[in-house]
Amino acid sequence: MHWTIEFNERGYFLIVTRGDFTLTDHRRMVEDLLSRLEWRPHSATLFDHRLLRFGDMGFNEMLETKSIHVSNDARIGSGKSASLMKSSADYGLGRQFEILTGGRVSAQVRIFLDEAEAVAWLLHDVP
Repeated sequence: MHWTIEFNERGYFLIVTRGDFTLTDHRRMVEDLLSRLEWRPHSATLFDHRLLRFGDMGFNEMLETKSIHVSNDARIGSGKSASLMKSSADYGLGRQFEILTGGRVSAQVRIFLDEAEAVAWLLHDVP
């Protein structure tokens, strides 16, 4: 898995992922983001996973991704975190993550198939 991270002029971090998802790389990506000089707890993030292949990711891997977020909760904070997916199947995986983290992390996590909707939610108080 490869990723790029940029803090854009609209006020949120854009993380673009590509390649094959692995838990090891996911941990490295989270640490890379949280160690950036620009990072502040409660920052808004848009994870663009449209070029990422989740392969045969199952429930146990999803539980581990949730655990990674929970273990970094204080560093992540209560900002909005939008994930953009390419397909209904990937959206379903993302929704598993959203449900698993609900009430267990401070961040507001939402999954999207439409980039404009994701950005609008990040930048505005859209219910």
